[in-house]
Amino acid sequence: MKGHRGKGHRVIGSRVKGQGSRFRFRIVTFIFYFLFFIFNFASAEVYLKDVPSGHYAYDAVYDLVKQGITGGFPDGTYRGDRLMSRYELAAFLAKFARARNLAAARGEKLLAEIGSELSLLEYEREKERRETRYWAQPSGDWRAGVSPAGSGAAARYRLRGGAVRNLSDSSYVKIDLDTLDTGWGGARRGLVTELLVLEGGVSWEAASLRVTSGPGELRQADGSGLFPAEDGSYYRQPWRALYFAAAAGRTAFALDLISRSSDPSGQLAVSELSPRLTGDFSPFKLTVNPRFFYDQNGGRDLRLELSGAYHASPASFSLLAGLAKASDWPHGLYLRGSLTLAACLELTVQRLGSQYREKFSYHVFDIFDRDLADGSTSFGLKFEKTLAGDWFVSSAADYTRPLEVTTTSWSLGRRLGEMVWELNYQTDNTAYSLGFKAELRL
Repeated sequence: MKGHRGKGHRVIGSRVKGQGSRFRFRIVTFIFYFLFFIFNFASAEVYLKDVPSGHYAYDAVYDLVKQGITGGFPDGTYRGDRLMSRYELAAFLAKFARARNLAAARGEKLLAEIGSELSLLEYEREKERRETRYWAQPSGDWRAGVSPAGSGAAARYRLRGGAVRNLSDSSYVKIDLDTLDTGWGGARRGLVTELLVLEGGVSWEAASLRVTSGPGELRQADGSGLFPAEDGSYYRQPWRALYFAAAAGRTAFALDLISRSSDPSGQLAVSELSPRLTGDFSPFKLTVNPRFFYDQNGGRDLRLELSGAYHASPASFSLLAGLAKASDWPHGLYLRGSLTLAACLELTVQRLGSQYREKFSYHVFDIFDRDLADGSTSFGLKFEKTLAGDWFVSSAADYTRPLEVTTTSWSLGRRLGEMVWELNYQTDNTAYSLGFKAELRL
């Protein structure tokens, strides 16, 4: 028992001794820092009797004092009028050199730390840039309509999404999926041939190259005529195409090679070679665009489109003239004019000659993405305005003749975070519909 008590006593004594040593160490450390603070404070408060405030050399002298290069004489004077001895000059130069070396070392340390931070930020930025980014936009709507052929309602869905990855600062690849009208209206779409879009691009200096593989322009399958603004409309997806663009000063050049085929099998129909040359004479832009069409059977056709645009906020105006052939004027002519005001109102007028697409049929769309027939005239109007509280209103109208068809669409909606909901009313000469749509943007 005594042995155990003695051992315990020695352990406690050792702990007390260790705590006393640590206490003394803390006291010594505190005194050291206190004296260091007092010394620095005292040195910072050097006052030179013969260099008062307002003296012409006041700032220069006290700058040397702050850097520790000089502190004056022990009696508190600087004696600026007195000649220096060689010993004093040597001491001054030595202190000056030490101060400069210290400042340089601090600067180098600061630059090294900044360089390290910048390298870390660049690494994080590069990592984020190389990561694959995903997006999704599911939506659903319910619509009821009435037409001369009858009445009915439909609940529909649509899912759009995809992923994009930057391979470098100047190249990327992406894949997009759009279910379109799959599953309603009797539509059956091929996953690879109609629903998927692949795209890749690379850029260098003032040029870029982009390649797309998509289904092109697909007509909606619903032909009930219950929904006026959607009856006969097209989904405008990317083509299987190659796009090249380059710019030099005020001049831009583009070359599009497009396979205009919406056949699910992927079989080529009509191909288009379309070079464009644009001159920028701000606020004017002028473009020359010859369009060469050909098919696998040896058919050939040529269009020449000349366009001009003027932009001066809050208004912009554009005019395009397309010439299909010089004979039988003006049946081979296409005119399109567009006026935009305050970025919320757009007026479009189109006039197609009766023989403009005499050889090859390709789509010319109205504002509802419906194909216009040769020989028709279309007047289109679009309006969209954001209101208070994330509410918005939009409207679209189109009048086409000689069929004398007027189609209108009115919408009221609200954006709630990532959710958008919309109430829509559509009407034409013989039918009307009312619908509700909700869309989530992720």
